[in-house]
Amino acid sequence: MNVRISDPKIDQLAAELAKRTGEDPTALVIRTLEERLQAEPVPLRDEAAVRADREKRKAEILQILARIDSMPVVDNRPPDELLYDAQGLPG
Repeated sequence: MNVRISDPKIDQLAAELAKRTGEDPTALVIRTLEERLQAEPVPLRDEAAVRADREKRKAEILQILARIDSMPVVDNRPPDELLYDAQGLPG
């Protein structure tokens, strides 16, 4: 999106603020817009979109779990036996 604003009031305000701060007018506009954007609350998404995203993520997780479940078991010892030796030290 390209923004072109031809308004003498904006030119006047930007020039005055640039004079006071020593900043470039373009940098002033960018900083001002960023500050305003941070101050504005993020709009809430509608419930249907949230629900659809949740269902999509759930389906993706279930696919991952199904892939993991289909992998062969390489070593079926209990976790403690895999991690620790007979003396209880990390193996």
